Amino acid sequence: MNLTEMAQREGLPDSVTVEREDTEAGFLIRAVQGERGAEVLITPSACKMYGEGPASMWRWTASGSC
Repeated sequence: MNLTEMAQREGLPDSVTVEREDTEAGFLIRAVQGERGAEVLITPSACKMYGEGPASMWRWTASGSC
C-alpha cells in the first residue's frame, strides 16, 4: 500500500505526510501537517467487520490492509 499516493488521490495537500505503523493493537495510520495531525487505529476486529476497501473517506487508510 502506498499511503502517499492514496492520500494525494483523496485530495490531501502535498504538505501532509502519511505513514503506517504496525502495533500490537492493529495498525496505526498517521497523517501530519506541521505540528498538527491525526491518527486512526485500525484493529483486527475492524478489518474482519468491514473487510478491505470500505467505500468512504476511510478508503485510503484501510484499502488492501486487512
